[in-house]
Amino acid sequence: MKCRECGGRLILHEEGYYVCERCGLIHTEDRVFSVEEAVRERGVDGEHIFHGSYVFSTKNEESTSLVRLQIDLATSPGFMAVQRYRRILRILQYKLGFSEKVTSEVLRDFNKFVYKWRRDKSLPRSYAGIIVALLYLRLKKNNINVTLRDVVGAFKEYGKKVSEADVLKAISFLRKNGYIITTRYFSLDELSKQVVLLLKRANIISGEEYKETAERATKLLKSIGTVPGRSSRSLYIAVAYLVANSFRQISYREFSRKTGIPLSTLRENVVYIRKRLATSEAA
Repeated sequence: MKCRECGGRLILHEEGYYVCERCGLIHTEDRVFSVEEAVRERGVDGEHIFHGSYVFSTKNEESTSLVRLQIDLATSPGFMAVQRYRRILRILQYKLGFSEKVTSEVLRDFNKFVYKWRRDKSLPRSYAGIIVALLYLRLKKNNINVTLRDVVGAFKEYGKKVSEADVLKAISFLRKNGYIITTRYFSLDELSKQVVLLLKRANIISGEEYKETAERATKLLKSIGTVPGRSSRSLYIAVAYLVANSFRQISYREFSRKTGIPLSTLRENVVYIRKRLATSEAA
């Protein structure tokens, strides 16, 4: 027998019901009992229940009488984490500038990968790393100009123990397991604006250099042309570094420190764009 939710093996409990050894969901002959069921079918507020608590609910939509449900059964992996992180993400929406839709997408993606995350013994038991990774990737997909350091810092301020190393490990896990997120491509003007914004936020350029920065970025982007297989973000990161160096010399390490862009990501993209520019000039 297999679990209806995750496909795990069912074992017989001493009290006569079957329980999934992987996710802890309890099965009987005719229905499944879980916190999720109480939320989905009985309209219980999932944010305020816990194991062993009693809640009251109507039997169905037509009924006016109340029945008492005892929530004393195991939930599927990550369910209570979803409730907990939903509250945190709603608070961080204002700090990081994302919408309720992004919160829903992050939690939906989390539910897709939580079983594999739990089974991989090399990964942290905490879900903070994968939640931050999913949020960071979503923000980049929506072209919200934040760094990994910004997102990790926001979670730390809320009291969550998570490091950039944890998040990078989670991103690697997601990519290995087929997580693909499509990035919207910028127009030429938008890319130039992103270059200026990145350098402005990092205090690499001064106010009187904004216009010149945009002009140099536009000229450089026209020389590069389209770059198949590279995201818009990868492109404007490299261009921002090259434009910054056209004003004054700045090392990879210093640029990485000021912008929060990982050193390896910065170097890889700049080297690629420089090679592309050299090829264009030779032609």
